[in-house]
Amino acid sequence: MSAQEDAEPELDRAEVLGVLVPACIARVYAEAPTFSSFANAFTIGKSPLRQACHDFQQLAEAGAEAGAMSAELVEIATRAFRLACDNKTSKLCDPALEGLRLLFATGLVAGATEGWAPKSRDKDDTPEPSSPEPSSPADGPSDVPKPDIERERALSSLIVSVAKCAEVNVSSTHVALTRCVLAAHESDGLVVRGEALAHLARCALHLAVAASTDRDRNASRRALVRVINETFARAGLMAEPAERGSVAKDDSRDEESMKRDEDSMKRDADVEPGSRESDALLLTLTLCAVAAKPLDGSNDEYKSHARVLAMDLVRQLLEGPSASIWLRRWRERLRKPLCVAVLRAGAGGVDRNGAVRAIERACLKVEGSNPGGSVGANGPNPKVAKALAPLRALARAAFGAMVIRARKSYKREIAALYPALALAPLEDAAGVAESGAEGDLDHQLVALRLVRKLASNPQVLVDVFVNYDCDLNGENLFEATVKTLAGAMTPGKGPRQAVRNGALQCVLAMVQSLRVWHARGEAGGDNAGDDNA
Repeated sequence: MSAQEDAEPELDRAEVLGVLVPACIARVYAEAPTFSSFANAFTIGKSPLRQACHDFQQLAEAGAEAGAMSAELVEIATRAFRLACDNKTSKLCDPALEGLRLLFATGLVAGATEGWAPKSRDKDDTPEPSSPEPSSPADGPSDVPKPDIERERALSSLIVSVAKCAEVNVSSTHVALTRCVLAAHESDGLVVRGEALAHLARCALHLAVAASTDRDRNASRRALVRVINETFARAGLMAEPAERGSVAKDDSRDEESMKRDEDSMKRDADVEPGSRESDALLLTLTLCAVAAKPLDGSNDEYKSHARVLAMDLVRQLLEGPSASIWLRRWRERLRKPLCVAVLRAGAGGVDRNGAVRAIERACLKVEGSNPGGSVGANGPNPKVAKALAPLRALARAAFGAMVIRARKSYKREIAALYPALALAPLEDAAGVAESGAEGDLDHQLVALRLVRKLASNPQVLVDVFVNYDCDLNGENLFEATVKTLAGAMTPGKGPRQAVRNGALQCVLAMVQSLRVWHARGEAGGDNAGDDNA
């Protein structure tokens, strides 16, 4: 993923705290409600927001010459801005977000938000990205000082209040919020991590879908991309992988080798609570959760656009240079959320005949799920269907990247998803051809693109044959693919001709890949192909 860097003028701390932030405080004070909404007959009910603004102005006047009260000024200013954001009105949020952006950009707000620790769980439990555990006082990345729990909670509350401004449907607030999100994440003094970081990501994703103008949506999407990229970079997960794959021959018949691999995978799966890596994992889980969320009949068009964007971001992460590394390291915590997201997205937001639910229960051990939501096996309304249109192709592109990057460590998951994503639409096409009816052409063509992508890679094609068809306990994926392609090559006109041509191209790609692999073997050349974690 890439994003355009926005040029920001260098800010002077003295000017920020002495001129710019007081101006923002004055704007907030002018619009702040006079009385608290909690006032009753027994209390005066003075507005805490107005009181915080008044305290800042008094302290600023008293310490203007000495300049020795900057820390206390920053503390009061952030409290005032947090209360302003909680009001969720444009007149209060805009100056508050601008003031916070200035404080973040100059590093005047210092500290770290609460870290996130994946829950301890059994091997078959599915992690919940929406219910993290805070890190303990001893947890945290090495570059962050020993945390003050109360300070962490206060800063986390501040970031959550900032994210709430996304609920204000005004363009000026969207612009201010996007700039504030970037300033907070890139601040030299503030370390945004854990659930606070997830709030920022969800906030940017919401604006990328629901902002009032195309310009605001594009800016929010760029901000989200930068947050994700920089989080992975800080975790050291943006480097090129050190190893290149050869034939990933299956070790299932070698118990000692399999045990060695599993022990290594379990060691790699230990993510330090509150670390940079845990932040990258949390963002990935958050994107998977959004991409897998079923439709429930409430605001489905918005949710469909959010699912498409989240799946597109997951796809880009899986196609990144370090995907083979983190896919292997996080396998035990990521395999179910990732596979569920890809499977549900691959079905296009519906669950025909309960097929998706059956795969989730039988192969992924996901109980109590409702992949189709309120739509189920029925088609969504036209607007929702249009919003969901890219989902099938994105899911298959993500799955193809997963096969290329991590076909060894995700062997069982690939065996479960491959028939549904690659073969089922083509089998439907063969059945439709026999009946003379018209099938779902788009669904068949995106499945053919997936098959051709994998078939065009000699390394992947041979690995599929070795790891599945040559395994007595494995699925015959290579054989099933050839048979399905043969069935899809039924002669016909119009849409049937497009499917037939696509299937023929897949078969030719398979033959060409096998010829290339055979030539490599005869030449004794390097068999290194794509990453095979």
